[in-house]
Amino acid sequence: MTRLVAVGETPLALAPSESDRLEHARDLGLRADGTESNAAVAASRLGAAATWVSRLPDTPLGRRVVAELHEHGLDTAVDWIEDGRQGLAFSEPGREPREGAVIEDRTGAAMAETEANALPRAPIEHAETLFVAGSTPALSETARRTARSLFRHFDGTRVLDLDYRPGLWSVEAAREYFTDVLDAVDVLIARERDVERVLGESGSAREVVHAVAAGHDLDCVVITCADGSAAARVDNVVHEVAAVEADVANSAGDHEAFTGAFLAARLDDEPVADALDRGAAAAALARTLEGPIPDVSAREVQRLVDERSSSGR
Repeated sequence: MTRLVAVGETPLALAPSESDRLEHARDLGLRADGTESNAAVAASRLGAAATWVSRLPDTPLGRRVVAELHEHGLDTAVDWIEDGRQGLAFSEPGREPREGAVIEDRTGAAMAETEANALPRAPIEHAETLFVAGSTPALSETARRTARSLFRHFDGTRVLDLDYRPGLWSVEAAREYFTDVLDAVDVLIARERDVERVLGESGSAREVVHAVAAGHDLDCVVITCADGSAAARVDNVVHEVAAVEADVANSAGDHEAFTGAFLAARLDDEPVADALDRGAAAAALARTLEGPIPDVSAREVQRLVDERSSSGR
């Protein structure tokens, strides 16, 4: 039975090699890349019974998304529709001093036009934890209403990731939405940069989790930092974890790997400090991979956790 249900849109991400620009590239790599599905893959690979729920067009592109998620062992429950489009995201990797760029092409995506009651209900009704990321309500007013309804009616632990994407909506629109919906959230997970942009909180990770939890009356706030470290405030106690060193190939997917590992550990009733350790280990492993889907394993995560424990870190 599903314990973690992740609901959201997964676009197909197209990108040239790191040395190419989109306007000149002859070849583009194609990957499924959604925050909810990526986190669910990580959780599933680490032992949690997870299902990704969404709405997709019954086209080669929509089926391509599900096929890739199935390759990573993730269960899916999809409302297939004949009319609709598959969301796309074009990215141009940056390499110092050249900045990267992302072009979001997700207007009118199938998930943007679905109501909560149109989604497959069984996985949602029987799950213990619901996970939705901010990039899904960013798609449209309908998607915002759907996510709000899911949070307000879910009978279990409700987890929101800020996941702010500037190509989808403005900071002001995101702030207004999250301020309205956070009273229906139990756990907030966010990148440090997203908290500063959207909620206006900055400082050390310890200071930020305190401020966000107190300001929005949240039981649990988890912040991941660009350097791979993280902090969590749960029941007024702050826990911190240092980054795990990694030979970085690509940082895409590291936050989702952390999120999936953290949620999987908490579903198994592991202490917050241990869940943070597993999250940091999974994020480090994800940074060694080229693609955005965190293809991590429980054995690798456990090895890194054990190594850190034996070294006293």
